[in-house]
Amino acid sequence: MSRLAFSFLIFVLFALRPHSVSGQSLQQKELLRKSYDAARLNRLGKDLRKQAVLMKNEFAEKAKENGWPMRRRLSNGTYQELRRIAAEGYLVYYSAHNDGAAATVRTTELYESGSLGLNLHGSGMVVGVWEGGAPRHAHQLFEGRAVQKDGVDFNGHSSEASHATHVTGTLIGSGTLLDGRAQGMADKAEAWVYNWDFDVAEAADAAAVGLLVSNHSYGYAAFDGEGN
Repeated sequence: MSRLAFSFLIFVLFALRPHSVSGQSLQQKELLRKSYDAARLNRLGKDLRKQAVLMKNEFAEKAKENGWPMRRRLSNGTYQELRRIAAEGYLVYYSAHNDGAAATVRTTELYESGSLGLNLHGSGMVVGVWEGGAPRHAHQLFEGRAVQKDGVDFNGHSSEASHATHVTGTLIGSGTLLDGRAQGMADKAEAWVYNWDFDVAEAADAAAVGLLVSNHSYGYAAFDGEGN
């Protein structure tokens, strides 16, 4: 599923009811949960997870038979993971993307120094983060505000861990480093962090308990980074 299609799925899940853009209190989260068709979302999550497991087992077997790498690290350090085999027979890998996000989407305009005259920092909000690995949760920019929801361990100084740490910091970093230049988009928000293995299924599960927004800084690799 492309990032656009995935974003559309999440939009459909959340667009069923109007939501406030202010921070979420526990009472508001409970109201959101009551407004959802939780049973339907739970069924959707289970069905999507079952499909993902079947597909992963199928292409893992084919990869083993043909000597294809399930995971690979390119010469530039980029981490990629096999996600499916296209009908035409070519391999489709997930690849991490590194976007200059805060400036690109102009969230700086929401700060007290922004042109909109606002003072929004994401207090009380939770953002879902799906990545190829777990971030360093002890990082001083977001220590205590990022929770690994699927039990995946931090993998030291690997590129997938570095990318996850960078993205999480971009989203919720406190800005205590570099004279505030490291401030994230929503520097008082919290993050629920997941590995990308079951991203669509987990997003449905998270929506059922009130998650409103998520970030996915990865997509299908058009090239392998080696010119192929």
